[in-house]
Amino acid sequence: MDRTPSSVAKRVGYLLGATANVVLLWAAHRLLGWGRPGFLTEDFTGVLPWITAACVVSIIGYGAMFVAAERFFPRLLNDAVTAGVSCLGIWRTLQIFPFDFSTYDVDWSWPLRVLLGVALIGAFFGLVVSTFKLLTWPWRAPS
Repeated sequence: MDRTPSSVAKRVGYLLGATANVVLLWAAHRLLGWGRPGFLTEDFTGVLPWITAACVVSIIGYGAMFVAAERFFPRLLNDAVTAGVSCLGIWRTLQIFPFDFSTYDVDWSWPLRVLLGVALIGAFFGLVVSTFKLLTWPWRAPS
């Protein structure tokens, strides 16, 4: 029995992914205007361009995958670009760290920094792997 997703299922997934990124982008740009969560500082504006870049790259990537119907090269290119933007965004978030938990009973700063560090390591390895696959794709059979 073949368990690979159908072309229609993949396209629905790409459409849902793009939609989720549009909603995330819209919400991120309104957080400060909404009075934001109490732990988010005004420094969030320094991270916002990276959130915007990551969402736009993802939206474009999902759109390309929707149109390209899961062709090998566009998928590899999308993976590499998305991983690269993610690395930069996470790195910038760690540098700016627009979070303040001083009014809370528990200081969540260090667990959040650890989580962002783990995310950065994962995104970096994703970037290395996807870049390697992209650079070697002419010599490999599409998977």
